Amino acid sequence: MTGRVLWMGGVHGVGKSSVLDFFLSNCNESTERIHLGRLVCKKAQELGYTWEELFDGLKMREAEGLAVEEIFETLRQKDAVFDAHFCIYFKDGVFPGFSDSNFGRILSVSNGGCLVNLVAAPSTVLYRRTSSTKKKNHYLTMADEGKVKHEIEFSNQHFLRLGSAARGKLALLSIDTSHLAAPAVAEQVRQVYRYG
Repeated sequence: MTGRVLWMGGVHGVGKSSVLDFFLSNCNESTERIHLGRLVCKKAQELGYTWEELFDGLKMREAEGLAVEEIFETLRQKDAVFDAHFCIYFKDGVFPGFSDSNFGRILSVSNGGCLVNLVAAPSTVLYRRTSSTKKKNHYLTMADEGKVKHEIEFSNQHFLRLGSAARGKLALLSIDTSHLAAPAVAEQVRQVYRYG
């Protein structure tokens, strides 16, 4: 029997990591958290690719493919919780966070679960990013609300595309975290994941 999947995505600053911390605090030991971007970057390094080279679609899919093989091993033994992004902001562009084809491969071996899109108002995302202690979140300033709005729109489009592929296999959920605390969001996710 393969494991269930919780795939949580959204842009930097919507609260994914905080929500997953609360979600996982009530999970059993047979649930593994996978930081998808870190895993793909690790596989890219193993292939000898730099961060910049990953935005060549073929190299990205190759690194993702190696990540998927490792994910298959996890799903043979455990449930998997993905801390992911539906899009990645890089230089002056926005790119899908994970290819449709490799998402489909994971979906094909999972035993159900939930696909979650966390969103927030651009002003909320900007505030969270500029007040974050995480260095990587300082690439935008409060004057960049238009860029963040575009990033959120792109992320939502990619969620909808993956959601179409996941219909009937994963429950779908989108939550606006602008005015919700992480524990409340985690409880909403838990309810859908448990019964969805």
